[in-house]
Amino acid sequence: MKILFALISTVLAGGVRYIFEVANGLKDKGHDVKIVALAGDHSWFKNLRAEVIYKPLNLNTFSSIVYAFYKFYRYVTLRSAKRNPYDTFLLISSKLGVRPDIIIELAELIRSFDSDVTVATYYLTAFSVWFSQNKNPFYLMQDFPELVEGNEGKLGLNMFYHSLKLPFSFITVSSYAKQLIVENNPTAKVTIAHPGVDLNIFRPRKANSQNQKYYGNIKGV
Repeated sequence: MKILFALISTVLAGGVRYIFEVANGLKDKGHDVKIVALAGDHSWFKNLRAEVIYKPLNLNTFSSIVYAFYKFYRYVTLRSAKRNPYDTFLLISSKLGVRPDIIIELAELIRSFDSDVTVATYYLTAFSVWFSQNKNPFYLMQDFPELVEGNEGKLGLNMFYHSLKLPFSFITVSSYAKQLIVENNPTAKVTIAHPGVDLNIFRPRKANSQNQKYYGNIKGV
């Protein structure tokens, strides 16, 4: 099965890591898994077995000039001009409240892949997947209202609630998130897939005799 995950960015984040882990698991089961994104650098996640495809930002003349000045500024101040245009404009847009039409940009990228299943991973990507009209759309929903409003304001929050009403099959990470989806979309089919814990990384530490003695004294007091 050909499975496509749609992301705005692949920056280091817990939600993105979860998506990468799921993508690896599906790849191990023999599926053809691809990830499309507009920005980011996934090199922080070691051994990602799914292919990641980025779409360069289509800049108009004014935006190209602004971006050129920004790269020059970074080179002078940080001796580094390595930054993706989308990273730059997403950063600026978060401060100014405006952004390129990333929903349509991502929808066009998604449409270029003939996938059996297309998975939205954020409320903005939900609209991109919907506009792409790719078959079998899924929505992997990990967000909550306070986070969205803190990052995107009231407008983003309103769009977030609207994204939950789209006629997708939903996958989410908690019973709270499932309840949030059903409250906004009573007929939605929702599956909970808990992130889980990698026991090779998160495991009980060996007992430290000095710590045990210290805590024992505190408890005795």
